[in-house]
Amino acid sequence: MQRPLDRKQIRIPNRLSSKDAAYMKQMAKDHFDSIMTVIRSLPLPMLLVFRNINTVRSIVKTHGDCIDRYSLMAHVAVQGAYNISHKNITMSIRGLIEKMQFDFIL
Repeated sequence: MQRPLDRKQIRIPNRLSSKDAAYMKQMAKDHFDSIMTVIRSLPLPMLLVFRNINTVRSIVKTHGDCIDRYSLMAHVAVQGAYNISHKNITMSIRGLIEKMQFDFIL
């Protein structure tokens, strides 16, 4: 279950519209049992990740900072995917080029 995605724009807005929020609440009500089953089946470290993401989101909201969390998380994910510590020089260069392309697109 995800928020509705508006394919007319590339950027994902940080705030839900009231229509999207109502949709998400209704979907959560309709699928509550299956959501709880999935949450209970998750390993504890994964729940910690979810809690940390919610904590960061709350801190950002409290401070009034308007950052694009999605782009930031994507940037960190790509950085981790191309960690050069365990690769040969060819893979390191390829990863660096792809990371620069990704940064340029963002």
